[in-house]
Amino acid sequence: MGLKWSTLSSGKGSPTTGQEHLTMSTITEDKVYRLKELKRVLNDFKKRGIKWIRVEITDINGMACCKMLAVHTLKDLESKLERGFSFPSGCIINSHSGSFYESAFKVKYFFSDFCALPDLGSFRMIPWLEDTATFSTVLYHINRKDLVVEHPRNVAIQQLHRLKSLGLSLMSACELEFRLCGTQGQDLLEEGTRISFSTKILIRANDYIKKLFECLKQAGVPVDGIHAEYIPGSLELIMKPSFGIKTADDVVMCKNACKEIALCNGYIAQFIPNPSGTGNGCTIHFNHSIWDKSGNVVSNVATGDLTDMGKHWIAGLLAHSRGLTPLLAPTVSGIKMFTDYDNTDRCEPSYVSWGRHNRSVTFRVKDADGPSGSYIENRIGRIDADPYLVLAGTVAAGLDGIINKLPLPEECRGNAHKDMPNNTPKIPCDMVEGIAALVQDTALCEALGQEFVDLIVAVRRHEIEYCNEKEI
Repeated sequence: MGLKWSTLSSGKGSPTTGQEHLTMSTITEDKVYRLKELKRVLNDFKKRGIKWIRVEITDINGMACCKMLAVHTLKDLESKLERGFSFPSGCIINSHSGSFYESAFKVKYFFSDFCALPDLGSFRMIPWLEDTATFSTVLYHINRKDLVVEHPRNVAIQQLHRLKSLGLSLMSACELEFRLCGTQGQDLLEEGTRISFSTKILIRANDYIKKLFECLKQAGVPVDGIHAEYIPGSLELIMKPSFGIKTADDVVMCKNACKEIALCNGYIAQFIPNPSGTGNGCTIHFNHSIWDKSGNVVSNVATGDLTDMGKHWIAGLLAHSRGLTPLLAPTVSGIKMFTDYDNTDRCEPSYVSWGRHNRSVTFRVKDADGPSGSYIENRIGRIDADPYLVLAGTVAAGLDGIINKLPLPEECRGNAHKDMPNNTPKIPCDMVEGIAALVQDTALCEALGQEFVDLIVAVRRHEIEYCNEKEI
């Protein structure tokens, strides 16, 4: 269970604005709810004999950073949960090479601490660690009043807040592709073996997969199934949908589970978008639908036709897809997966497009099983994308379509790699081009917040420099 809607919004502010000022009081104004959740958490700790808590934040790339803390007494725990936990601000901007991203954020906050306040509704056990529980957190400055507006989870919460101000909510789920390999990075199947949807890797890693599913279920992460994908050793996890921020929280938990349980079972789980350099890699596809009090408003349940709101939402996604690309494809190797425009058989998007049940398009409309109506698949995301940014960017783009009633372009009914009008824009396949598209997208920058965008641009430019140095 994610943050309750009433804890996110004071009901003030225009839905057309970007980063309204949120403070500690707006996040925690429902004191009755928080006290109830605190009582529930403390009872669970006592009942289960929990001895450790792992307090987590995610960095600017969605990687988990954590502290392991001992639980001495319930009174001490209650005090810590109310007070929050300090983290050095450098955790947010520590790059994969071990250096810190040079940015205005670093200049302002590098020697400061931040306060991670547990989202009590996100409390869950870590089943593969004995007597250990964890929380997702809301990140504040050390004064515990002002949110860190550059932090991806806060940015995602802000977009859900804007959606709520229109009387709408988001239901979403992700499809996660990752590569399972041996401890030295070797493939689990011999070369030349048919891979896609094969049973061979499922049998080869049967104990790992069963343990993974068992632990995810105990952790409250709803997973529907798993199958082999196209590159050697790759698997795809299909998640069940949830409302609000929970989906992104679950993705972080799911990635942690995949990697940590793999280490405990003699494997390595890699979340690398383009491991072979061939363009056939691992993705995170973001399935979502928009709901009001009456239900799913993407399509007419009786006819299956898109509603006006559904059309405007998809139009917003299309209008901002180029600006979204460096958010959802955060590395140079990942964004290069959109390069091969001439390969008409590939499933990676290349042109800005939409269609029904069409794997060649950027945004695919799919029919749900049962009466809940249609939903939309955002196919831009690479597996190394931060799930909070996938959510935040998708909502910000779709909201612009609804607020400004953007018209929906014609559906692609053929192959979106070749059957598109001559003036159709392409998905950026170069990080420099992607950064330029984001910076030029004023509506997206305003919605996500300029301070956040400035940090993302600095991070992506560092990624370019890092890759250039590796090639020298």
